[in-house]
Parts: sequence; structure tokens; C-alpha cells
Amino acid sequence: MLGLAGKVLDDPTSPYTEVRFAGLRLAECLTDALRVAESRGLRLPAPDIEDTEVDEGACGQVTHNAGNGGRG
Repeated sequence: MLGLAGKVLDDPTSPYTEVRFAGLRLAECLTDALRVAESRGLRLPAPDIEDTEVDEGACGQVTHNAGNGGRG
């Protein structure tokens, strides 16, 4: 879908109906992707807050590092 929508959106002479159709299909795809991501996220175990520290890496990126890896 992304490839087809890209062709329509790249063409300045694409009719309004084709652009609208591409936009609607892309929105449907994004909705599906969000649903899958949320579903997978709900199945992940919650992080152990006591055993996790947050560091700011290069360029302000936040990374999560496990403390001692669960070893006493």
C-alpha cells in the first residue's frame, strides 16, 4: 500500500479521488499497525523499576540499562 500511495502522492496531476483513496487506505494501515503494536505491548512484562536505570545517551536518546541483570 505504501508503494502505491507514494506513486499517487508523488504525481501532482493525481485526481483528488485517488489522493483521498490513498489517504484513507494509509490511515487504515496505520490503525492496524497501532492495534498490533498496542496488543504486543500489552503482552510484554512490566520492567522491574528497581533493577532499571535510565541513561541519556548521545543526541539526548534515552536508553534503558538493566542494573545487575537480576543477579543478587
